[in-house]
Amino acid sequence: MGPVHDVGKKEGEGSGLPRRCPRRTCLAHGVCSRDGPLAAWGPDSPPAPGIEELCTKRDELSHQIQQEEEEKNKLQNDIRLLTEKLARVNESLARKMATRNEFEKTIAETEAAYTKILESSQTLLNVLKKEAGNLSRATELKSSITKES
Repeated sequence: MGPVHDVGKKEGEGSGLPRRCPRRTCLAHGVCSRDGPLAAWGPDSPPAPGIEELCTKRDELSHQIQQEEEEKNKLQNDIRLLTEKLARVNESLARKMATRNEFEKTIAETEAAYTKILESSQTLLNVLKKEAGNLSRATELKSSITKES
């Protein structure tokens, strides 16, 4: 509930509590406007029927509005922080994905080179076996010619 304005006591009122201004057309900061439509009422005038209830409802609504504006500001700040964090994560992901792609390219090139080395080694081994066979036959042939002579 909003502020209560002490405008004195009604006659016969002895509670010592301030009473609400019957002319209240309070502004956002609780300042009682004396220029409102009820400004002609005196301080001892009874409040207009329903005005007190409307003021209370307005004050409650103002409080709810203030709370929701604070919540909205908090959420907007959270969104801003999360958006910044998302941008950082996206940048990090992009860098890591580019690095991973480079690794994949290097691995593919290395596997291709290794396969060529294996193929070349196999070809060389086959050539060596063939030449070893040729040498062996040539040696056997030479030995048999030497034995015959």
